[in-house]
Amino acid sequence: MPEPTRSVRAGELRHRVTLQDYTITRASTGEDTKAWFDVATLWAKVEPLSLRWREFLAAQQRVNEVTTSVRIRYRSGVRPRMRFLFQGRQLQIESVINPYESARELLIFCSEVIS
Repeated sequence: MPEPTRSVRAGELRHRVTLQDYTITRASTGEDTKAWFDVATLWAKVEPLSLRWREFLAAQQRVNEVTTSVRIRYRSGVRPRMRFLFQGRQLQIESVINPYESARELLIFCSEVIS
């Protein structure tokens, strides 16, 4: 975790990710369908989680396999129903943390969606 006075440095944000949300629409057949749309394209730091983080999250009894952390500059409205697209991968947001409640950055834990 970064120190409380330090915010994420621009040089650390070297990956491009697309933040997506979805709407649910009802087809004429009565079926609900999920339609994803782009919210923003952002600079991020994307890292696979270390074994230590996985053990910590397992102790918290997470249901989904959290595999990746994504760090971005603070942005309101990011929530677990959303996902990131990154290098052809879909990263489902599981948890959003505002370190030290500083509104400088977000630390986001994701699970990879295998389709």
